[in-house]
Amino acid sequence: MTSMIEVFHNWLRQRYQTIQALNGAWRTHYASIDDIRPPALPGLPPRDALPPLLDWLRFCDEGSPLDRPQDDLFMQFPARPVLKADPHDPFPRLYEHVRLLARQRLADGSKRSVDAVVARAMKFCQTDSPALRSFAIRAALMHGAAIVPQQSEQWSQGEHMLADFISRGSLQSDRKLLVLYPRIYAHLRQILACPDDQALAAGEPPATVAIESYDFGRPLQTEGPALYRKLLDLTDRCGFPWEAADTRLPLENLLEYALVVCPTLEMLDQEAMQLIDGYVAGRGYAAIGPRIPIINQQLRGDRTLARHFPAGLSEFAMEITRIGDGAFFTLPGHMSAATVDFLCFESGLARGLTATQPRPTIMQPEITAPDEDVDVVVHRHGRQRLVFVANPTRLPRTADLAREPVRRLLPLELAADAANMVADAERALSPIRLTVPPDSILTFIAE
Repeated sequence: MTSMIEVFHNWLRQRYQTIQALNGAWRTHYASIDDIRPPALPGLPPRDALPPLLDWLRFCDEGSPLDRPQDDLFMQFPARPVLKADPHDPFPRLYEHVRLLARQRLADGSKRSVDAVVARAMKFCQTDSPALRSFAIRAALMHGAAIVPQQSEQWSQGEHMLADFISRGSLQSDRKLLVLYPRIYAHLRQILACPDDQALAAGEPPATVAIESYDFGRPLQTEGPALYRKLLDLTDRCGFPWEAADTRLPLENLLEYALVVCPTLEMLDQEAMQLIDGYVAGRGYAAIGPRIPIINQQLRGDRTLARHFPAGLSEFAMEITRIGDGAFFTLPGHMSAATVDFLCFESGLARGLTATQPRPTIMQPEITAPDEDVDVVVHRHGRQRLVFVANPTRLPRTADLAREPVRRLLPLELAADAANMVADAERALSPIRLTVPPDSILTFIAE
């Protein structure tokens, strides 16, 4: 039986080919790869000890026989809570976890199945309620989780009908932007997380993390994740469809997106630099910054991306550097909603249907504002549109669907609650006003 150490040795041989190459990368003096033992994870290793530690964590990521929890995006960045919802209502919390899980790409580029998303979210929220399970299944379908041929027997007839309709029509979620998380930041956080902290194992970010920066301009293990989390928050609040992945995503999957945003500081994996560079060469639009990565995971100079910015990178301005048919955007150090709007506009992405709340005044009777408690997702195939409208709160919500022409909405499921929500057939443009019952997800065919 092959031991874990032998698997690690074979992984190193495939990666470095020779002991001389490994010693050069690690700054060590091993006589043979067989002499290497897996490095420990000290609370605060010296900078020169990072290359072996980072290789060990990469090996664990790629499927070693080790039994350890995966340090994935869901554990690093829990979902944004619904701000106005009742804190005692389980529906909003479950919905947000399903929403984030269903939008995550796995390391091989695939997406979690609906049943996998629901099972994980239900376990995290510590519930086995049939009503919550049905709600979670619809939320997973809404946000693009993979539909497998054999669904769970726990699905209702309506949920099976919805999945079949999506699959039969080859419907796909709205064209999205992708927010990439540099895997090197997760590795550094894992190395420096306080050993007595139990929050990560419970599904929450570490409460405290060592702040040493390893002589970089910023502590990458804290600044990097903070930049990423702000990007997710801004993107979500601006109303653009998005997905999240880390930098292990294959290039062929990356090329499916018109815009990729990746927060970068001085250090980035060599493979991640090559991935982003190849994406832009393939006519993609990539946003990086606020600093250009100039050091790889072996702590050696690497100008794969820096070569496109001979004059450096400003932390206070957004610039476009065109490379063939693609382009690099520079992310400023102080990002705002205007940053996301600019990136999406320049790369050709646009908001789809968005829920707004009527807020009339005497002076402005038609004024509206975004409704954060109502979520809208559109699946498309040609001219066909399937519209999901979710209200995970305890109160009914009245919302206008705006920003896209809609003549009428036909309920996909003929339920009594949805029968009065068909819009006037004579109406030619949005907004269409509808009332969404509490703790529900409605589906419509838009015309």
